[in-house]
Amino acid sequence: MNRLVRVEVRRLGSRRMVKIVVGVLALAVVTAIPLLDWAIAQQARIDHDAEIERCVAAEEPEARDDGFVPPTIAETVASPSQRERRCQQAIPPVDPDFRPSDVEDVTTNTSALLILLGFIVGASFVGADWQAGVIPTTLSWESRRTYVFFAKLAAVVVSVFAVALLWHVLFDGALTGLSALEGTLGQADGQWLRAVAGLAVRVSAVAAGAALFGYAAAHIGRSTAAALGLGLGYVFAVENVAGSNFKPLRPWMMYWDATVFVKGQFEAGGDVPGRSTLEAGGVLLAYALGVTVVALWAFRSRDAA
Repeated sequence: MNRLVRVEVRRLGSRRMVKIVVGVLALAVVTAIPLLDWAIAQQARIDHDAEIERCVAAEEPEARDDGFVPPTIAETVASPSQRERRCQQAIPPVDPDFRPSDVEDVTTNTSALLILLGFIVGASFVGADWQAGVIPTTLSWESRRTYVFFAKLAAVVVSVFAVALLWHVLFDGALTGLSALEGTLGQADGQWLRAVAGLAVRVSAVAAGAALFGYAAAHIGRSTAAALGLGLGYVFAVENVAGSNFKPLRPWMMYWDATVFVKGQFEAGGDVPGRSTLEAGGVLLAYALGVTVVALWAFRSRDAA
């Protein structure tokens, strides 16, 4: 199998879709520092303006991450302009520096894109092979379908995991460089490094799993379009809708377990009761094995022509 896997890895690397994905990821690394530096400065200005507005309106203030609670000016001060001037004097600007703790937040927020790209790569790889007639040609000289199936699967899953992990090393390295430029790198410690490394490995694993699902869907649908429609339609139209409306179903759904596995907890509107990160990974693994069996059965039982 090793020879065929190497061949499939080279074929995967030559795909235009893969080159586009790698280009997008490389662009994200190159532009990470200037874009984030600008975005954080803009967000700090927006947050400061919001604090001024709450102060002027004598609304209850919101504490900052560093524990600072902006003051409020009593409504007995009649002039709004006078209240605004006092608020400006009492509330310092929000610190726009990028900190090591922000690396984990940014990585988490970019995980959905990386997972989606993994699914697209897996779907387009085998979907294009079916549409171009590569699968029947391969089976004409290698008739062992199970061998071919797992060789292609290994090439896709291993490649996506390796590229995703490498991207995390480069991207998180760029973010850490921004922290160094801001003079906040001294806040990093061993616990921070373990948290960032663990998050990178988990996101890369889910991206590889998404590639597996895309690969399986393309074998079942025998085209990239069918795989994208089947996979994305199921996750967003079925799991997202059902999970949003029926919370007891969440612990047994891929979308919600993937969220738990990546983040360690659910952070977008409610938790998944009693589901740990390890348990979520086990559920995802069970789904991966199940869809692999279904795709293998479809590949072995149907005519390849």
